[in-house]
Amino acid sequence: MSAQSSVGREIRRLRVDAGMTLAELAGRTGMRQAFLTAIEDDREEPSTRALGRLLDQLEPGGTSHERIARLLAAPEFDAAATRAEDEVSESLQESQVASDELQFDRVITGSASSTPPSTLAVICAACRTSIETEYYDVNGDMFCGQCRTVMESAAEPSVGIVPLLVAGVFGLGAGIVGAIIYYAVIAIANLEIGIIAILIGYMVGYAVRKGARGRGGLRFQVLAVALTYASVALAYTPIAFKSIDARRQAQKASATNSSSDAREGTAATSAAIARPSGGDLLLAAAGLSVFIAALPVLVVVGSFPSGLISAFIIFLGMRQAWKMTGAPRFRILGPYRVGAAAVSTPV
Repeated sequence: MSAQSSVGREIRRLRVDAGMTLAELAGRTGMRQAFLTAIEDDREEPSTRALGRLLDQLEPGGTSHERIARLLAAPEFDAAATRAEDEVSESLQESQVASDELQFDRVITGSASSTPPSTLAVICAACRTSIETEYYDVNGDMFCGQCRTVMESAAEPSVGIVPLLVAGVFGLGAGIVGAIIYYAVIAIANLEIGIIAILIGYMVGYAVRKGARGRGGLRFQVLAVALTYASVALAYTPIAFKSIDARRQAQKASATNSSSDAREGTAATSAAIARPSGGDLLLAAAGLSVFIAALPVLVVVGSFPSGLISAFIIFLGMRQAWKMTGAPRFRILGPYRVGAAAVSTPV
């Protein structure tokens, strides 16, 4: 049995006897959990200083310190002259294990930071500063108090009508571009590709989020969904009017020629018709808006049952816009003291 293997087995046995998980041991010693796993799996051998820190937590009485220390390749357990060399060796070992998995919550125990070698610290996942006292767990990552405050502020919904108007302008522009793309595909390829509705939902959702300065909320979600639906309806509008015009042309071609008297009477009647008033124009505009809004429904019903696929894809597009404009959600736990075992207590 190799010395390295004996050390790993002894560490695992002591940890199990102490009823401690790898995560708890990592929190108490300031070492990475991946590094501790490598030690127990006999893939890494701890330095004498690292072994001392482990045994201080696993066996405070110290009855097995010397015996386990002799299992190391370099058995000088308390040699002060090799302390600096041990620290460098430990830092290199931890860096080698950490290279296989990128994560932001690594514990800094070496002298690479500005803190003393004996001081434990963690790195903020946002600003990358060293945290020596307390940190917060935000969605599984470690953040300093200042960054945690910024994230909480970003999660708060915006107030006032101005952000909604700006988001509406951004979303409307994206919706018009999406409608042009949708109609161009239908007109050029003579084929309705409903998947473009999902693209429209993404474009509108992104634009609304951009106009809202990264914030979200229920009113931005409703706005994005409405603009996505309106964009799809706008894409169908030229097609609908072309179909109506074609029917009118067919009716005119099949109609019989009227007599000259009838044409004169019709001309006199047309001259007698008064010009439409402002109320009539508003009523016509409202009717046109209702007709355009109903176009997606009319297309789905008119091509039933294959239209159900188009309806489902349009729904997916609106759902995409809804998801992209939702308020950010943060699960904030803490504060935790650096080096102490983390307890899941929300703020």
